[in-house]
Amino acid sequence: MMIGMWSEDGTTSPVELRTQADWVVGQRLRSLRGVAQVITLGGGRRQIHVLLDPHKMHTYEVTLADVEAALNASNLNVAGGFVTDGSQELLVRGLGRVATPDELSQVVVKASPRRSVLLSHVARITECIEAKRGDASVNGRRCVLLTIQKQPAADTRMLTGQILEAIDELRPSLPEDVLLRPTYLQREFIDLGISNVISSLLQGSVLVVVVLLVFLANLRATLITLTAIPLSLAVTVLMFHWFDMKINVMSLGGLAVGLGMLVDDPIVGVENVYRRSRQRAAGGATESLRNSIQFVLESTREVLPAIVISTVLVVVVIAPLFSLSGMEGRLFTPLAIAFLVSMVSSTLVAITVTPALCQVLL
Repeated sequence: MMIGMWSEDGTTSPVELRTQADWVVGQRLRSLRGVAQVITLGGGRRQIHVLLDPHKMHTYEVTLADVEAALNASNLNVAGGFVTDGSQELLVRGLGRVATPDELSQVVVKASPRRSVLLSHVARITECIEAKRGDASVNGRRCVLLTIQKQPAADTRMLTGQILEAIDELRPSLPEDVLLRPTYLQREFIDLGISNVISSLLQGSVLVVVVLLVFLANLRATLITLTAIPLSLAVTVLMFHWFDMKINVMSLGGLAVGLGMLVDDPIVGVENVYRRSRQRAAGGATESLRNSIQFVLESTREVLPAIVISTVLVVVVIAPLFSLSGMEGRLFTPLAIAFLVSMVSSTLVAITVTPALCQVLL
């Protein structure tokens, strides 16, 4: 996710924009659970330069090590314990961090009973901008760009919602001319991918219904066959939930790829039962309920080897995807898992649910 931050009329300087981005916006976003890193680019990072004068340092007998030690010791916030006031404990802190060049100029470099040497005596202190290594702009306008990286286990869509809420909370605390807007949302890409996959699933389901009606010419046989689709998808979703696996665009793509194949196994069983029942009906045979159940079981056993072998062949073909490593493995493994689980679920439906529905409806 990327967030742009810029001044609408130029009132707020690039240095102030970068300061607000680093110490206000960035700190707030880093506190969100699931945010791994916030990278800031653009604007101007504020720096205070201490330019030492060698001649003055010689005059005051000050070394570079003295200046460095004084700067380190005089630019700290330290803890001071606590003070008890009745039932309350008040924290004590020593606030010594330098904020302005004037404060830095009063740092004591060398203490003396007669007159202490201040940093301003041996150096010239200026405020400037750090040398830029890259810049950012939005629609041709200079800005500060915040790139937010999430933790591996964080949910992108949920984290994006939390970040947008945090941005809305931060807007009132920023200068009136500063705009803070997302420039790139990975959630939009994910939502678009999910929408495309769902559209493919719906279109594929309609085509499957049309093809089954045309070739079976029987509405009840078509409905029995179609039960494999929602049941197989439901089993796949439950498997992902039980094993704590994420449903992403690739896993949904695996379901979309296998949608047309989910009815392969059930249609073989339904067609065999339907064909044999028409043959017996043409011969004038009448059966009891017990004989009807036995007839459906025999018809299913007749095509059971073909159903199982076809599923095994699909598993053998897809299995090499699990041997991929690196980015390819991470990309195609969810697709392969979703596809194989849905296919195996379809086979189980074909040998359990489909015969029972055939006995009732055909």
